Amino acid sequence: MKTWVVVGLIVAAFALAGAGLGHRPGSAEATKAIRCELVLEGVEPGARRTDTKEPLLAVTKDPSGLMKGYVVTPYAYLNAKKVCTDGDPLEVTWQSWQGTLRVDDVGFLNQSVVEVPVYDSDPLGLRTWKAPPPTAPSASADPSSSNPTADPAVAVDPREVKLNQPEMDIRLGTDLTRVSFFHRPDGSTELVYQARKYSPPADDWTPYPNIEVTIQQRCSPDAPWTDLAKPTTTPTGEFDLTINPTTTCPSGNLELQGIPADSPDTWGLPTAMPISE
Repeated sequence: MKTWVVVGLIVAAFALAGAGLGHRPGSAEATKAIRCELVLEGVEPGARRTDTKEPLLAVTKDPSGLMKGYVVTPYAYLNAKKVCTDGDPLEVTWQSWQGTLRVDDVGFLNQSVVEVPVYDSDPLGLRTWKAPPPTAPSASADPSSSNPTADPAVAVDPREVKLNQPEMDIRLGTDLTRVSFFHRPDGSTELVYQARKYSPPADDWTPYPNIEVTIQQRCSPDAPWTDLAKPTTTPTGEFDLTINPTTTCPSGNLELQGIPADSPDTWGLPTAMPISE
């Protein structure tokens, strides 16, 4: 079963911006604005697909409410849904902005669901989806003009449409892989892992050197994670750990996960750390 992470459903977190869709000022119907929400859906990191070249983008949500997107493939996508109340406009468009750079548009033309591509060549950082800037009315779009271009048979909802402004901070993702393990006579296990960071130029994982990794442990799936150690990776991205699973978890259900520290272009992705075969 897929697990979804939804962005934009918390309406109170985002301001609504007006977007005129060819409405006629002064119309008697222009009394109650239509409100449309852009809902962006990704997949939880643990449920992401690795057997496809076009996976859903891995997404998490911080306690602060910040949505994080993790780029780990040349191409991924978000499922975008249009959810409107008090009406359903035929055409609605959000523009995607990275600071002052316009990335792309998310348009719905008689649709309720579309895919939003995320490329590893896209600019990294906070991305905001918002209403296009207002434009001056065009006389040619007015059916009462001498040379109308609009189809008078198509009903135009004259009301203002207000759009939300969801945000997501999209950065490169990380991974952890076990390099070696050795069981000692005293029951402990020596483990060596490598932290890796996704590299767009390589279209692949590369060693992640000189980064702190928070190692966490728990003894059952329902237990909270607790910090165990915080090693720093070597120039080759490796770090080691010695642990006695039986002593740490008498139940024999020890689980480990590692989280590389965040950096300006990278989010540390929580990753399971296998202990033995």
